[in-house]
Amino acid sequence: MANGLIVSMLGPIEERCHDGFILRESEIVDDMANHIGYHNYGDQGYPLKSWLITPFSDPQRTVNQRDFNRDLSRVRIAVEWSFGWIWKFFSLITNMKVLKSPIATLFIIATFLTNCLSCVRRKNQASKYFRCRLPTLAVYLADLNSGEAIDEDDYPSDDDILEFFDDESDMSSGDESSDSDDKTDD
Repeated sequence: MANGLIVSMLGPIEERCHDGFILRESEIVDDMANHIGYHNYGDQGYPLKSWLITPFSDPQRTVNQRDFNRDLSRVRIAVEWSFGWIWKFFSLITNMKVLKSPIATLFIIATFLTNCLSCVRRKNQASKYFRCRLPTLAVYLADLNSGEAIDEDDYPSDDDILEFFDDESDMSSGDESSDSDDKTDD
């Protein structure tokens, strides 16, 4: 997603599989086809779809097509930023032995925890770049539980969250005493 959360995963799949095959095997095709107005950016390994924008492949590209390909490449890299955070926070995945470690399971857990961290922080590199809000952790978890996507318009604003935590009346016990009350006369 443009906000940097990874919302769909498929695997494990052999590295030599073509991107188009992986796309066909995933649930993204059906999901994206039903969400009119949303687009994904892909590289040349993906087929052009109404919801999947890919670079121009004609070797005799026009200046505008070359500029488009350059701009597309700049936004496609955002997907790699999310994976970079996963590798940074959970470097243990890089040292695992195939067939001796539950790599896929641990990668899914690492992705989930990275998404949670982004929601707690309310920002990540992609959300800042695309100027997208992230859900609170509670909204993200509720979204996972419901199986339905929660529209960004339903996310609480940062001001709403700050206002919620600014009200300290619920957090204090009302039993605050000063240091002078604790002293006794000898």
